[in-house]
Amino acid sequence: AARQEFAVHLIGWGSSDATSLGALMNVVGTSDRVRSLGAVNHHRYSNPRLDALVERALVTMDEPAREALLREGVKLAADDVAVIPLYNLVNIWGVRRGLRIEARTDERTLAMDIRPA
Repeated sequence: AARQEFAVHLIGWGSSDATSLGALMNVVGTSDRVRSLGAVNHHRYSNPRLDALVERALVTMDEPAREALLREGVKLAADDVAVIPLYNLVNIWGVRRGLRIEARTDERTLAMDIRPA
């Protein structure tokens, strides 16, 4: 894998902040340690336009403008077929009567998050 000699690459990715930024940066961003892009882009997809959108999103504080940049990045990666999503994992938590737990965006299950109902 280190020599990029493979036909298929399978990766799982979750988003702890409920945005596409992490995946755009790390999974489909051009592999570039200096710019902190493409950390797990082992398939070596590269699109300078996508990288520019990601870098603009990183410094955009206006939430609607940032979301628009991320949406454009996702559309660009999808149109390029940079990756082929195979499934979307949905997590389900359950607790006994009298207790409650709030689902976490980081998908972790911690005992300290269980509270009386």
